[in-house]
Amino acid sequence: MAVARLIVFLGVFGGLVSAWAFDGRVEYEKLCGACHAPNGQGAAGGQFPPLAGSEWVQGDAERMIQVILHGMEGPVTVKGREYNLAMPPQGAALKDEQISAIATYVRKAWGNAETAVSLSDVQKARERTKGRSTMWTQEELLQRWPLPEKGGAIGHLVASLYKGKFLSLPDFSTMDPDAVEEEASGVIDVKQAGEKDYFAMVWEGELTLKKDGAYVFFLDSDDGSRVLINGEEVVAVKGQGPMGREAKGRIKLKKGTAKLRVEYFEAKGGEGISLKWKVPGEEYPEFLSETKGPRKTGPPSIPIVVQEEARIYRNFIKGTSARGIGVGYPGGVNLAFSADNLGIDMMWMGKFMDGGLHWSNRGKGFQAPAGSRVAGLGTGPAWASVENPGKWPKVMQPWLKSKFKGYNLDKKKRPAFKYVIGGVRVKDSSKESGSKELVRTLCLMADKEGPKKLMMRLAGPGAKALGSHLFDLGNGVQVELAKSAIAEPLVTPQGVFLKLQVKKGEERIGLRYRWN
Repeated sequence: MAVARLIVFLGVFGGLVSAWAFDGRVEYEKLCGACHAPNGQGAAGGQFPPLAGSEWVQGDAERMIQVILHGMEGPVTVKGREYNLAMPPQGAALKDEQISAIATYVRKAWGNAETAVSLSDVQKARERTKGRSTMWTQEELLQRWPLPEKGGAIGHLVASLYKGKFLSLPDFSTMDPDAVEEEASGVIDVKQAGEKDYFAMVWEGELTLKKDGAYVFFLDSDDGSRVLINGEEVVAVKGQGPMGREAKGRIKLKKGTAKLRVEYFEAKGGEGISLKWKVPGEEYPEFLSETKGPRKTGPPSIPIVVQEEARIYRNFIKGTSARGIGVGYPGGVNLAFSADNLGIDMMWMGKFMDGGLHWSNRGKGFQAPAGSRVAGLGTGPAWASVENPGKWPKVMQPWLKSKFKGYNLDKKKRPAFKYVIGGVRVKDSSKESGSKELVRTLCLMADKEGPKKLMMRLAGPGAKALGSHLFDLGNGVQVELAKSAIAEPLVTPQGVFLKLQVKKGEERIGLRYRWN
C-alpha cells in the first residue's frame, strides 16, 4: 500500500509536525532537525508552542480549523508565553476528512479532553471563509473565536476540609470543617486541601443545565468518594483503593440549575479525585475536576468516527485473523473481513474502532471492536469443498488456489473485496441500509463450472433457522438469504452453510443482516 503523507503545519498547535498514515497507523516525527514535542520542548529550545493543555486547542473547534485552513502569522501567546512564527495554510492540501481526523486527535491527546471535530464542522468552516486569501493573525482569530474563559463549569463552588484518620466516608453532618474556602476556579481539585494523608473534603456548588435529559457522571478517586445531585446519590467509589475504579451513574434532570455535592476521603498513600459529566446530546464527557483520571500507562484513546463515508481500519482486530480489515459504515454498522479466510468473520453495531493501540508508538496486540452486539460468523476459512461441514478445514484447502486480490472503493469509500476461490472470481461488497441493516452482495464470475461440493460458511455454531432463508446469529442479529439459483442453505450444529453450484458465467448471492 502506498504511504499517504500529510504535512501538517500546526504552528500555534505545536510547531511544524509531520503526520502520515500507513495501514491506519498515525505517527508524529521531527522535521527540520528540531523535535516538536507535544509540550513544545525540542532541540530548538522550545521555540514552538505546546499542544499539551494549550488553551488554543480548547473550546470552539473552528478556531483550530481556521488556522489549519488559512494559516496564521505574527505573535501569539500560548500558556502565558509569546511566540512569533508563521504557519502556512493547508486548506488546499488537506481534505476535510483529514482535517477532521487531525484536529480530533490533537484535541483528545496529551491530556486534552475536548470534543471531537466532525466532518460537517470542517465543511461549514471552509464554506464560511472560502473567500479568504490571507493568513490569520491572533487578533483576528480571537475576535471571532475567543479562547475559553478561565474557570470551571461549577458555579459558587465551596470546598470544606475535615482533618482526621478517616478509613471510610464519614457522616459529615456530625462534624465541623477545619477550613472552608470559596473556589473561584469552579474546578474540583484535591490539592485545595493542602494535605497528603488522613483528611476528607466536601465540595458544594451549582451546575448549569442547558437542557432536559439524562446526565451521566463518571467518578474515580483514591480513596473513596460519592456524588450527590439535589441531595440524591448518583455515583460512588466505595472504600479504600487507588484510582482506576471508575464508576458511573445516571440521573434525569430538568433545564435550569442543580445542586452538586461531592464527598471525598483520603486515608494514606496516593490521593486524587476525577469527576466528569456527559451532557445530553454531547458525544464526549466534560471534566469537572482538575485531575483527569489515573495516569494511563497504555495507549491514548483515539476514536475512529464514521460519518458520511465509510472508514477502513487495517490492523490487528480481536475476533478475526491477522489480516483482518475493519470497515465502519455510516449508520453504525460495522464488519471485519479476513483476507486470510476470504469472508466476513464478525459484525457489530455502534462505535467502530479505537485507533489508540496501533496509531501511537507502534502499539502491538489485537484491538477489540469499540461497539456492541458483536456477531461472530465463525472461524477459519469461509469457503471449502467438502461433503460434510462437520469436516470443515482449519485452513484454506491448497488445491483451491484461493487468493485475496485487494479491494476497490465506491464514492462513499465502501470497499468491494475481490478474491478467487477454485478459479471462481468473487466480488464481495456491502453497504448500509438504514441504521440497523447491512446488505451484502457476492458476485461470482466463472469461466467454467466451479469446484464440486463448494460451500460457503454463512454463520458459526449456535445459529438457528427461523425459516427456510432466515437465520438467527445470536446477540439479536439475523441474516436473510435472497432466493438464489446457485445457493442452497444447510443448517448444521457447526453453523449455517451455503451449498453452491457455480456454473459458467456470472451469478449473485444476496444477504441482508439485521440487528433487532
